[in-house]
Amino acid sequence: GCAQDTWSWDGASWLLHSQTASAPTARSQTQLVSDGLTKRLKLFGGKCGTTSFNDVWDIGVFVVARFANYGNGCPPLSGILPTLNKAPGTSSRSGDTLGIRLANLPAVLTIALPFFGYNRSSWNGLPLPLDLTVFGMPGCTLWAELLSSGVVVAFTGSADWLLPIPTDPFLLGTSLYFQAVVLDAQAGNAQGAVMTNAARVVIGN
Repeated sequence: GCAQDTWSWDGASWLLHSQTASAPTARSQTQLVSDGLTKRLKLFGGKCGTTSFNDVWDIGVFVVARFANYGNGCPPLSGILPTLNKAPGTSSRSGDTLGIRLANLPAVLTIALPFFGYNRSSWNGLPLPLDLTVFGMPGCTLWAELLSSGVVVAFTGSADWLLPIPTDPFLLGTSLYFQAVVLDAQAGNAQGAVMTNAARVVIGN
């Protein structure tokens, strides 16, 4: 039959996008390509019943900003697992500021090293997730590529890492993968550090 709906796939699930008044009419047998430079879709032609189309459409698809946790952290000797989540009131929309909240940290001066990358399947030639036992952190796992990092100092058991998201159409739909190392004298391992869970962030508009 003839369809007029638009869907996107984020690697885990399908999302139905709402239609606009300027959307192409319902059709089948059309050609659709993605323009990697403009992050837009180009649609050409198609048919519906006895009607043939010879039109070209330039389509901008709304990308939903997303934040989803995955993986597990590793607890220090206290048994309190440090966590990584999105800070309330922030988002990964283009032009906004994304806040990464580190919580369940020791209630003393604590240094954490949050980091992110574009990959959750490999880092520096090593497959992810990576068991960190050989690096002196038994029970801990590296879930995200370590490409860019920051430093967060916490005094009361939690702190936020703020990241401005550039207003750049080329970034729409980009996935970032976050995790953090927490320095803890009670870590109970050779590195004196534990890991948080990880999170996948999608930049939207």
